[in-house]
Amino acid sequence: APGLNKQVIVEEATGTWCGWCPRGAVWMERLQEEYPDHFIGLAVHNNDPMANEEYDTGLGDLISGYQSAVVDRGADIDPSAMETDFLQRVVRNAAAALCVTAEMDTEQMEMTVTLTVEPTTEIDNDWRVAVALSENDVTGTASNYAQANYYSGGASGELSGAGHDWHSAANPVPASMMEYDHVARMIAPSFDGMDDSFTEGGEVGETYSFEFVLDIDSEWDLDNMHIIGMLMDPDGEFDNGYQADYAEALTGECGAAPTGIVTAR
Repeated sequence: APGLNKQVIVEEATGTWCGWCPRGAVWMERLQEEYPDHFIGLAVHNNDPMANEEYDTGLGDLISGYQSAVVDRGADIDPSAMETDFLQRVVRNAAAALCVTAEMDTEQMEMTVTLTVEPTTEIDNDWRVAVALSENDVTGTASNYAQANYYSGGASGELSGAGHDWHSAANPVPASMMEYDHVARMIAPSFDGMDDSFTEGGEVGETYSFEFVLDIDSEWDLDNMHIIGMLMDPDGEFDNGYQADYAEALTGECGAAPTGIVTAR
């Protein structure tokens, strides 16, 4: 059974230039379909139009090459091993319950995300928080939105999912035929989270609130965005995550009133 409050964050290192990367997209889709309430996927792009420099650089330091993935910031693995690592993590009780809400200023194109953390076990001042944004159904017309596909022709076996039978698809799959999911648009305030998130630690029964002001690109489709709260332990691994879609975060409410608000810009 899943652990208390637990959601698992899977960060996939990918790129449209990377011919083996369709494998990662397929496994991300499988976990999304199989475990929708406990899986949080972030496809972190490298050297293509969907790359975010902060996120790409941070994840790049954790992996040995492409195709790769990390589950809750654990070991660098092949995407085909995602489910194994996911199942080991999802049964753990999280140290805190998380919740996110959002407000959007469409004139300034700024989103204010509030992350609340309610510890269920005491946490010390080395723990950190962050928020990320992801987008589904991302498309583009430029040639570098085409996905390199080394499964084309079938010599490397059959691979189906994420919108294609890759073994019978072209190499590359044209941009006009590609939609990208879980695209990591940003992580804030940094890949490693907020310094001094809990200056005096976090106590059971208290609620801690963190506010993040995020610059939103006008080309992003807010209706396809997810807002993700993250809690990192002193080893830099994710203890827990929380994902809400944009509409849900706008209208949602988080439990208890916060004890104090820390703003990150």
